[in-house]
Amino acid sequence: MDAKDKITKVLNDLNTVLLAKNANYGNSAMQEPSLLPGLTPRQGILVRLSDKILRLQTMAGGSSDQVGEAFEDTLRDMAGYIILYFACDK
Repeated sequence: MDAKDKITKVLNDLNTVLLAKNANYGNSAMQEPSLLPGLTPRQGILVRLSDKILRLQTMAGGSSDQVGEAFEDTLRDMAGYIILYFACDK
């Protein structure tokens, strides 16, 4: 499999997971955060993304995961939040 095919597979897999998670969460990323009224959806996504960055730092520092989420799952979530950020209205 060449690089183009690998990238396409990763994007297709991410697309499937992101659409399923978005449906499970009721498209909440595209709405004002309910516990932080006044933030735009994009600001809410940045808050969620910053949480994932801290989680990644903790995991990269050698701390064991306490909830069963793999390092790669955190990276996928971050990629998903970045896509959601760009999908939100400005």
